[in-house]
Amino acid sequence: MNGMLTLRDVHFAYADGTPALQGVSLDIPRGGKTAIVGANGAGKSTLFLTLNGTLRPSQGEIKLDGRLMTYGRRDLEQWRRQVGLVFQDPDVQLFSASVEQDISFGPLNMGLTEDEVRRRVEEALIATGTEPLRNRPVHALSYGQKKRVSIAGVYAMQPDVMVLDEPLAWLDPAGQQEILALLAQLHRAGTTLVMAVHQMDVVADWADMVIVLQAGQVIYQGAPQGVLAQQERLLSVGLTPPWPVQVFHDLRLAGLPLEGEPPLTRAALTEQIVRAWPKK
Repeated sequence: MNGMLTLRDVHFAYADGTPALQGVSLDIPRGGKTAIVGANGAGKSTLFLTLNGTLRPSQGEIKLDGRLMTYGRRDLEQWRRQVGLVFQDPDVQLFSASVEQDISFGPLNMGLTEDEVRRRVEEALIATGTEPLRNRPVHALSYGQKKRVSIAGVYAMQPDVMVLDEPLAWLDPAGQQEILALLAQLHRAGTTLVMAVHQMDVVADWADMVIVLQAGQVIYQGAPQGVLAQQERLLSVGLTPPWPVQVFHDLRLAGLPLEGEPPLTRAALTEQIVRAWPKK
């Protein structure tokens, strides 16, 4: 498979010798919604830092749109224009005095004209629903608002690919739905999305491609149904299956004659239960 963003046999170890990525090969398809899943310590954050050139692998190659990426200044500048990274902790990413200033930081450093920077900032504020916050001090924002502003700052740079490290972490259900709705809007606008996420129910509803990491290695890459329906496999790598899959197996053990593959969504589970329910 050839993706928009392709890794082949990528290795990375930290200064103390701890291996983080061990022969990672994967393909991120253009225009897709790719979920990266794995237990804590699987290598997700390290992988994301290699996807936009922040970390340089000790071995392997990374291609962007078929072009082998190098780590010279010109290549890195172009790389980071095309692949934007949203960190898990927004406080790591936000540092300007106001929301508007923070969103404008990336475009200003791209050497754009003042008019173009202003246009992009306005577009990002509107697209992410942060326009009412434009003059608010960053430190006065709620955690969910900070998440939105972090995404807006990357959006203003107009990357082809947006890589988001646990954007739903530490948000309540309403906050998670707000971020997912925002990502849906960005995807409709043509942005390729790559997201690290722990909630398998979210993965089942959101992703069209799933990549599973374990100990710095890719152990699965493909459609969600191919791995999320495999309860034992997920549990073996420290992941909780989507709740419809768990209920499906529980009902089978209880004697309900459910047929076919375990469903990933509530609607699919309901349909299978209705078909299997004893008729009077």
